[in-house]
Formats: sequence, C-alpha cells, structure tokens
Amino acid sequence: MHLAFYVLFPVFYTQQIRTGLDRDVAVIGEMLRTSDRETGEEFLRTYAKRNQLGVLAEFDGETVSFQEGTIAVLDFLDSGEELSVQGSGEVETILTAHGEEELTDGTAVRFQVMESTAPVKEAGRITRLVLPVTVLLSLAISFAFSWLYSRKVTRPVLAMMEETREMKVNFLRSASHDLKTPLAAQRILLENMLLGVGKYQDRDKYLEEAIKQVDQLTDMVKEILDTSRMSEIYQETSRVSITGKLHSMVKDQEMRIQRKGLEVELKLPERYNVTMNETLADCILGNLIDNAVKYCDDGGRVEISLEGDDLRIYNSCVPLQEEELEQIFEAFYRPEYSRHTHAEGNGLGLYMVREGLRLSEIPYTFQAEEDGMCFRMNLKTVRNSYRFHIRKLAFISEYSKETSV
Repeated sequence: MHLAFYVLFPVFYTQQIRTGLDRDVAVIGEMLRTSDRETGEEFLRTYAKRNQLGVLAEFDGETVSFQEGTIAVLDFLDSGEELSVQGSGEVETILTAHGEEELTDGTAVRFQVMESTAPVKEAGRITRLVLPVTVLLSLAISFAFSWLYSRKVTRPVLAMMEETREMKVNFLRSASHDLKTPLAAQRILLENMLLGVGKYQDRDKYLEEAIKQVDQLTDMVKEILDTSRMSEIYQETSRVSITGKLHSMVKDQEMRIQRKGLEVELKLPERYNVTMNETLADCILGNLIDNAVKYCDDGGRVEISLEGDDLRIYNSCVPLQEEELEQIFEAFYRPEYSRHTHAEGNGLGLYMVREGLRLSEIPYTFQAEEDGMCFRMNLKTVRNSYRFHIRKLAFISEYSKETSV
C-alpha cells in the first residue's frame, strides 16, 4: 500500500492539476467574453493572485503577465514543458492550458494558464523520507496483531486437538481392553476343547459357542470401524425422511417386540425431512430404537413421537442413576441394568449416537423419568438447513428465468 501510494500519488496529483487548469481556462474565457480590456486585465490579475496561478495574456500582440508564486514565465509554452525557474537553478515541469477569446471591444485575447508541479516533487521527496518509517511501523503493528490474533485463534484449536487426541487415546484404550476379554475367553474355550477337558469334550456344542463369540467380536470391530469413519462422512449430506426411517426401523424390530410382548406407540407426522448425512441418521436412530426395545421391560411400552421439531424416544425400564447417566455416553460403557436384562451389546451404541449428534450439531438430552428413560433431540437446525437449501434453489431457478427473459 505504501509503495502504491508513492507510485500513484504523483500521477493522481498531476491529473488533478490538469483538470483544474482546464476548469480555469473555461472560467477565464467566460469572463473575458463579457469584458473590455481594462476589466479583463483586472480580472486576470485578481484570479491569478487568488488561485496562486501563472496567467499570461496576449492582447492584439501585446503580452501581459499575471503570475504568482514561483512561476515566472514570459513566453507561451507547450503543455508539460520543462524549464528552469528564474533564480533557483532547478528544473521544473510547468503544466499549461490555453484559450482564446474576443473582448467586447473587439480585442483578440490569447491566454495561457500555468501551474508548477513543484508540490508534486516536494510531496514525493517527503514521502521518500517518511516511507521507511511508516513501512516499519506498519510491519511492526501487523506482526503484533498477527501474533495476538494467531494466539487467540490457535489456542482453542490446539485445545480441541488435544481433547480429540485424548478422546482417541481413551477410545483405543477402551477398545483394546474390550477386545482382549472376549479374545481371552475364546482362547480358553478353544484350548479346553483341544485338550478335551470335562464338558468341553462336546466339541459340536462349544464350536457353536466359539462361532457366536467370533460373531460378537466381528460386530464389535465393525462398530469400532464405523465410529472411526464418522468424522469423515458427516459432510456428505442429502435429503433424509425421518418419518420413513423410524417406521422402517421399528418394523425391523418386530420379532423382538413380539417376543418381549412390548406395546409400541408411534406419534409421527406424515412427512418430516431433514438435510444431514444419511449414514449418521441411520446410526443415530437405529441405535436409539435398538436400545429402547432391547432395554425395555418385558411387557413394557415404547413411545416414539415427533412434535414440531422435537423427537422423543421413551421406553419403560429401571431408570438410570445419576452417576450412570454421567457415563452412559462413554465408549464401551454398559449400565448395570443391562446385565439384569441379559441384553447383548458392546457399549458403543450411545457413544456413536453422541458423536453423530455432535457432528450434525443436533442438541439432545437423555433423562430418567418415573418409570423409564427418555431420549430427546431437536431437529430444527438440520430441518432449517434443508429449508434454506430449497429457498436457495428456488431463488436460483427464479433468477435464471428472469435473466433468460
């Protein structure tokens, strides 16, 4: 910016001088057109003094000078001519503008308006002296501001990175611990079968048990991999029907619902769409409905309702204690009542739900009620994003029609 100012200022200032001289010629010409010689000379003298200009006039071959400031030119010049100002020995550029008029008494007048570019050179000289100081000062201020701003910006980023790193370390630590236990159990089972110890001589029976444990480990590994991919896929959004997915997922649980004798009540609008990643939507809703059915008391009830933008999933069960609620969303954590109900699971369901809701920026609560647990989430943010997307597409379509017309 400083360099641009230094380079462009003389050009801009010179152009302003030329514009001013053209304006002066127009004013002088208009005045002389209605004056005689005496009045015209008096006007030129006053005008030159007031505007600090040099004015040279020729009345029927007689040259008269009206000059102020450093300008002392006695001959008519071409525009932009360089000359040495009297007594100074310095070369200056004199900008000129010319005009011709006829006085009221019939006298022909040729005149020249002049202004020196000395102020431009002086300004350039002063700029060269001040430029290093202002540049250094600007750099110092810029570096100071950048340093302070970078600290302000990077501090929360670094804190977030550290928090993410700790979460990954804790997740991997928990995953390795939870994988070791079933692997150790399976190894013991296979060794006993190999050695033919006691009841393990019935290999067919315990081979089925081993396959079952392998299937559980496979499911756990799949959930771990799905969890690790959540942060990579959440930006790919599409139109998702919440109503349709809830009906479909409840239908998938139909055999378990009948086996447990559950009463399931759905209070859903005919249509409710959001814009979010469909995989995350499947993960969130699938885990919540699976947990609601899995941990519901036999003969109990499950309620799923969507009023406005609030989705509520309730199941009757033994309510969680406060200390359990604080840990329920941690990876691989399973509440005490899950052992009483003999529900199978790896403890990753609600952890994946929390991460999916966090990535989708959906607020939620999970609270104990008098006779069960209730999960609530507000879908307003993802629904509004869809409405905004539709409005934007409508605007683009309408604009295209107008411009095509």
